[in-house]
Amino acid sequence: MKLDIDSIINDTEENKRLEKGGVDFSTLSKSNKNDDDTVKEEKIPIKFSRFELPDGTTYFIVNNWMENPHPTLLLLDKKGAAVWMYEDGEFAFRRTPNSKVRFKMTKTKLIMVLSKLLNKVVVFDDNDMKKDVIKSFDLLLVSEDVFNPFIKKEFFEKDDLIFRNTFRQTSFMELDKNQKYNQPVIINKLINHLVRNDQERYDWLINWLAYFFQELRKSPVALFLKGCQRSR
Repeated sequence: MKLDIDSIINDTEENKRLEKGGVDFSTLSKSNKNDDDTVKEEKIPIKFSRFELPDGTTYFIVNNWMENPHPTLLLLDKKGAAVWMYEDGEFAFRRTPNSKVRFKMTKTKLIMVLSKLLNKVVVFDDNDMKKDVIKSFDLLLVSEDVFNPFIKKEFFEKDDLIFRNTFRQTSFMELDKNQKYNQPVIINKLINHLVRNDQERYDWLINWLAYFFQELRKSPVALFLKGCQRSR
């Protein structure tokens, strides 16, 4: 029996409740003047690193840390790296979307790393208004890290605060039900052995296991296995 991935992707009422009031960082606005000095709003697309299902449907967005289209930060984003700031004034850096986050980086260390990565002199100064100089307000200000599988973004806004979501989908959540399914022969033999080749009990156990992936919750039902001493 195959996992129903549609039940994972489709929004539930709780999804909508948790995402209510959230901000989408997929586009940013900037003001440009027309020839007649009127101001027009232009949408600036920000390139994200994404986990995608085989059919191209985006499920979870990572690396959406770009708050302002800063020239130096755009170069950093193009390389797949990310940098943000926490409310305690500490900086965090990540080389790639899947690499380890370096927490509690000082401004001096951060400048050294960014300069080496971009192969250019990176200046970080809140008092220098030059366009390519990074200021503190150019970075995303994160309140804290949380684990929330119902929010489909790494960085999201809630109650006027920015949070970083540490949840990541697994390879099982990327399965495509329209593609050929290769059954795990050894695991199936083990499950059939546990239920004494009873098809009804086999289906029940498979559905019980599928619940964790479909609902992303702990099951309210516990599985109790009973056997004779030294049984195998």
